[in-house]
Amino acid sequence: MPISYGQIYPILKKLAGEGLIIGKLEAGGRERQRYSITAAGKKLLRAWLIGADSGASRSGGVSHRELLLKLFFTSPDELGAMRGPIESFRREEEQRLEHYRRTRSWLRSEHGENPRLGIWEMVLATAWDRARRGRSGPKRHWRPWATREGQDARRARRAQGSLRQQGKNLPRAF
Repeated sequence: MPISYGQIYPILKKLAGEGLIIGKLEAGGRERQRYSITAAGKKLLRAWLIGADSGASRSGGVSHRELLLKLFFTSPDELGAMRGPIESFRREEEQRLEHYRRTRSWLRSEHGENPRLGIWEMVLATAWDRARRGRSGPKRHWRPWATREGQDARRARRAQGSLRQQGKNLPRAF
């Protein structure tokens, strides 16, 4: 969950109140507080770094953002402790990707003739890309495909309309 600037100072005040950080007033120009972590804060940070049960994702594993934070703050000599959370995250992502593969296969087998299939596959591909990358992929990855699929759908509608004009009785897709 993102934290806004308006939330930072109340959080810092709370952490200071719990003895996890210390704020020191800096001299000069504007009045500023410089915060440092206390021994108790370091102990709690270390427990969070090696723990696997905080900030869970939907399935109960570590979210990719939390995993990146843990990797960033973990000292090089303690990286071995991250193997479990990393492997768990990898398994979870592989399961998600397999689910997308099965869904795409089902869509093609059950709805292969549906003119909206291209749009459904575009949405699925975007979700697949997000899962594969662990974040939202840039729009440039799906824009050309969406344009191409949209053109194919427009061609299909024009062809369908042309057949109707020739007296064919086709069900309307849209």
